Amino acid sequence: GAMLAEVQEASRQLERSGDVASQRTALMALAALGSRGGDAAVRTIAKQLEAPDPTIRKVALQALVQVAPRGDDKVVRAVAARARDEDVGVKLAALRSLPEVAVKGDRSLITSLGFCMEDEDDRVRRAAVEAMGEVALDGDDRAISVFVAIMRDPDPRVRRLVIDKLNYTVHRGDKRAIDALADCQSDEDAAVRYAAVMCLPQVADRGDRTIIGTIQRFLADPDPG
Repeated sequence: GAMLAEVQEASRQLERSGDVASQRTALMALAALGSRGGDAAVRTIAKQLEAPDPTIRKVALQALVQVAPRGDDKVVRAVAARARDEDVGVKLAALRSLPEVAVKGDRSLITSLGFCMEDEDDRVRRAAVEAMGEVALDGDDRAISVFVAIMRDPDPRVRRLVIDKLNYTVHRGDKRAIDALADCQSDEDAAVRYAAVMCLPQVADRGDRTIIGTIQRFLADPDPG
């Protein structure tokens, strides 16, 4: 009774359109209920993912993480949709929230994150790589394909991050990963070349002689990073 009354009061506050401060307070009150808020709180917060003010959309994403049960399909889809928001801050908040509401290995989510890695803003691409690293299962084919493709990203910070995440996602001996890491030895960024050569022995089969030449070329590099 008391819990439902709190949710209903917060819902009324949220409907007072235009009062951003009041809406923010109501969302934070719902978040404070945590999982005790139940489905009513989840639905009330999720509606605010469509709010016209990007600040409210961001607060709603943060509140959902506190209240929604992990793996709720509707919640995951609603949060993933905000990763394509027109506001960069909302996109980033959604990408940070996704690993908190999704279950590992969610295949539709891997596809959505792949689209986010084509975003024009490098911060969004990096956040998508981070999220992919958290939701992909070890050896996930789709995630590895996306990682290998984005290793050609124009931003060296994105490329370095992908190498780090790839290290934790591939199974040893994955030829796509090994070839992509070997190709990084011609990268213009010394730190990318260094990250790739450090990753190679972790993903290649023990005793793989094909990577020795790559490592030797790196050791002869005048600027090894």
